Amino acid sequence: GVEVHLRQLGPGMVQQIQTTCSKCNGTGVYIAPADRCKGCNGKRLVPERKILQVQIERGMQDGDKVTFEGMSNEEPGVKTGDIIIVVNEKKHPIYERRGNDLVIQKEIELVDALCGFKKQINHLSGTPLVISSPPGSVIAHGDVKVIEGFGMPTRRGYPEYGDLFVAFKVKFPEPEFASPKQLQKLEALLPPREDVDMIDGDAEEVYMSDFDPDSYKNKRQQEETRQAYEEDDSAEQGQPRVQCASQ
Repeated sequence: GVEVHLRQLGPGMVQQIQTTCSKCNGTGVYIAPADRCKGCNGKRLVPERKILQVQIERGMQDGDKVTFEGMSNEEPGVKTGDIIIVVNEKKHPIYERRGNDLVIQKEIELVDALCGFKKQINHLSGTPLVISSPPGSVIAHGDVKVIEGFGMPTRRGYPEYGDLFVAFKVKFPEPEFASPKQLQKLEALLPPREDVDMIDGDAEEVYMSDFDPDSYKNKRQQEETRQAYEEDDSAEQGQPRVQCASQ
């Protein structure tokens, strides 16, 4: 793959120069033009296009790999590598996958949480499922129920399927949804209030307002900016003033 050239510098002085072979381009293999294959023109490689079919097995998860051994680009004298396909799982707008389990967020009204309900949800497979809560069984905000065997299929086959978890979000009514008389009737149906502790005479009564994360963040940023300006002004006032030098 190299060519050696001798260059005479003077009487009895010879310089040896080693360069890349111009015929084989450093590969060490040279094929005469008359003996070259018409398909590869002596490069020993023929372009070929293949279509690979990727089989996604049931239960595969994000990050799983499908390997095609010996299917990568070939090079003369080099062992052919593999083609590795990495599974990138697309998120579902309703269901969240956690391993072999599925999680769905289900919003219900307050009357459903207190008085029971029967509702239909569509499974990830397309199968309609009916979930219910009997009257007298109260569901609190944040409660999670499990439906065994309705999760994702497993690759090993045992257990055959994961579980389906239903996380409930209780939707409360808007302010002033009922009149004072209706609220009194509602309170009579609910469990009694806990005994109110005695309030100290010097206790200060405060007002609770609705919390807006965006407004709160902007307020904090404005306070930090104003504080930074005040610190800069204080630092400038503490430094001695620069006086002009007399000539």
